[in-house]
Amino acid sequence: MNPIAKFFLTLLFVSSFGFSTQSQTAFDIQVLEETLPNLPPIHSGVSFRYQGYWVFIGGRTNGLHGFQTGSGFPAQGANKSVVVYNPSTYSASSILLNALPDSMRDFLSSSNQLFDVEGNKLYIAGGYGFSSLVQNFITFPNLARIDIPMLIDFVLTGQTNILPSIEMLRLNKAAVTGGHMKSRDHALFLFCGHKFDGMYSVNDTAGFFQQAYITDIKAFYVSTPTAPFAVDSIKARIDTVRLRRRDFNLSPYYFSSNSFGYLITGGGFTKITNKLIHTGVYYVPNGIHGSINGFSSDFNLYHCATLPVYDSVADIMHSIYFGGISDHYRAPNGGIVEDTLAPFVKTISRITRFAGSLQEYLFDAELPSYLGSNAVFMATDTSRFDRDGIFRMPDVIPPDLFIDLGYIVSGIESPLPHISLTDPSVSVASGRAFKVRMNFNVINTTKQNLSDAPLSIFPTETAGVYRVQTSGYGSTVAVYNLGGQEVQRLQFMHSNQPNNNLDLRAFGPGCYVVRLTTPGAAHAVKLIYTKP
Repeated sequence: MNPIAKFFLTLLFVSSFGFSTQSQTAFDIQVLEETLPNLPPIHSGVSFRYQGYWVFIGGRTNGLHGFQTGSGFPAQGANKSVVVYNPSTYSASSILLNALPDSMRDFLSSSNQLFDVEGNKLYIAGGYGFSSLVQNFITFPNLARIDIPMLIDFVLTGQTNILPSIEMLRLNKAAVTGGHMKSRDHALFLFCGHKFDGMYSVNDTAGFFQQAYITDIKAFYVSTPTAPFAVDSIKARIDTVRLRRRDFNLSPYYFSSNSFGYLITGGGFTKITNKLIHTGVYYVPNGIHGSINGFSSDFNLYHCATLPVYDSVADIMHSIYFGGISDHYRAPNGGIVEDTLAPFVKTISRITRFAGSLQEYLFDAELPSYLGSNAVFMATDTSRFDRDGIFRMPDVIPPDLFIDLGYIVSGIESPLPHISLTDPSVSVASGRAFKVRMNFNVINTTKQNLSDAPLSIFPTETAGVYRVQTSGYGSTVAVYNLGGQEVQRLQFMHSNQPNNNLDLRAFGPGCYVVRLTTPGAAHAVKLIYTKP
């Protein structure tokens, strides 16, 4: 067994708008630090899970980039290898990219590439790094398709050259860094980002670089996996205002009526004030995009680990964000602080959709240190996630009352919130791992046998009306929807009192949690109210 290390978090959803810390919800999220020996400390590269392996390509092995000319992306911090990690055996195998042609090696060693997996193929576009060809830093105009099983086999068997697993194209429109890629039915969607050529410097007037924001969502329609790699056509959706952003969060998303798309939040930087971006944008694969009800977010605005969760019964969508960089965070006294210098934060938040309306909530708990910037979430049991990486809430509560979802790995770890203006080199690439668990036993306050406070719920002849039976007296039964909002409450002064029915007809079909509280214990059960 892996040793469970250092800290344990219970994250309670708030049940009303704002930042209350006294509320309950249908489930909570627990984050446990777990020691995974030999986990590579790499961030801002290509990282994905495939059949139990975690694969890392390119990125950085040092911490936050420097801000002075010549110190931004030192050569010794570039990861010039492919690492295949087995979280079950803690074994890490790697192969250097040295045997590849220079152009391919430099491209795969870059940072902040756009990438995604479809089937057994990995797609990579762009990325920022040093080009041996031009002897300068560029955003690479390349698009690659990699055979994942072949790549993993080459690494695990100690081959010296992975070239046979790679197909690469030169494509100027693929020169993007700091964006996101999502693949779907042989279409690659490239979201926003920027093109940055030249040596990085905080001074954008010194002439050391050229930067252009990519203000569109491009769809690359590529050949099938059995045909030679080619891009058949490219379509773009341009929005010079809402899509002008980089280093943002993008989450696969279910909107109302089960329509699928993506939610874009945060990122940098505003054109006039050069601050983090608070507006959100949605996109569906047919090309529709726009803002959702004028929604604006404050937390976890820079690229960090995200976890999308969907409850199909209640039609509620959650996007959970872990740490990173933002311009708002919670102070020790519980107040919300605005800091326009964009510090590293410990904040964990969620954006939840209720019937088409988005609301942002702050979790009570935080990460143990300044973690999460450019981190990734690696699913454990992919059977619980759909094809787009969204966790689907179970219809039945598991017998052990929890589900292990996966791990937060990689990213940058900083000892302080502000280091960019002092010494970025004090930050490191994180080699820590944090297990994420969904816990359905959220309101059990004692370890007594559950029979000490039993709760039974029986359907009646009327759909949506249920009869409640408890033992003892002084019991309170409260019903919560999966947004954490209390919708009904009953008080039981004695076990045989009349009018002990729950009537959920006014709230509609969905998933609810019924909480029983007695003087000696608490217990919760999940109730599924389906259409008649």
